[in-house]
Formats: sequence, C-alpha cells, structure tokens
Amino acid sequence: MGRFLLAKRHARFGVATLMLLVALSAVAVCSYMRISEKIAKLERARARYAAKADSNAIFRKAFEMSLKNQPKSENRAWLSEQARYYGDLEKKYTKAASAPWTVVEPDPPRPPLVPTEEQLAKWETPLTRAALIEKANLAESHRNDYAIKPYVPRRLSDLTPP
Repeated sequence: MGRFLLAKRHARFGVATLMLLVALSAVAVCSYMRISEKIAKLERARARYAAKADSNAIFRKAFEMSLKNQPKSENRAWLSEQARYYGDLEKKYTKAASAPWTVVEPDPPRPPLVPTEEQLAKWETPLTRAALIEKANLAESHRNDYAIKPYVPRRLSDLTPP
C-alpha cells in the first residue's frame, strides 16, 4: 500500500499546453465581449424604436382627438391624413422595436404640417398661416425633446472619470 502512495504522479503541463489554454480562454473572453456588445446595441435600438413609436402614438392620438372634437369641420381630410401618417409610423416603429435586428426603411415623406392656402380658404375658422406655422414649429420642437439620444463613448478616456 505504501508503494502506491509513492507512485502517485503529479500532472505536468508543458509550455505548449499552457499556451493552448491561454489561447482558448482568450477566444472565449473575446467571444463573450462581442456577444455582449451586440446585445447592448440591439437593446439600444429597441429602446430608440420604442421611443419613436410612443412619440408617433402621441401625435396620432392628438390628431384623432381633433377629428372627434371637430366632427363637421372642413379640415377633416387634413386631420385624417396626419393621423394616418403618424399611425403608420407608430406601427412601423412598434414592429421594429420587437425585432431590432431587422433593417428599418426610411420614413415616408411627411404630409405638410400646415394646410395649404386652398384648404385654409375652405375652413370656417379664420386661422392665419403664420399662426399654424408657429403651432407646427412648437409641435416639432416638443417632438425632438422626447427623442432618446444614447450616450456612446468615442474614446476610452470618456469612460474614466476626470
């Protein structure tokens, strides 16, 4: 029995074996880092698309409420065109948020935020074009306030505190 204790061998690693282990662990760490970066990128895209969908939903609901509040108004065609446009964008960005890895096509051209002179002439309420342009600019500035702008560091020094 004593001779079995003396014959116990220790595992010996050569330099080549250790280099192979280091290389395999480096590949594993790099793979993990790349996958986690991709997941973070997809999460940021999902959040950005969800924010755009919410923003377009707010605009769609506002135009739909205007349609309900003005049932006999001559501007129903313009209001419904605006509501339809923002509803389509809401659907597009909701779908993009559920699958952020897909390619999102550019937005279609926006219908005019201010009605044309012919549409204004048909309306019963005398609104000036300047007042409508001012309202449209205000709405556009509020729309940009809610856009998500993620922080993306450009250099390693951006990550370290000053």
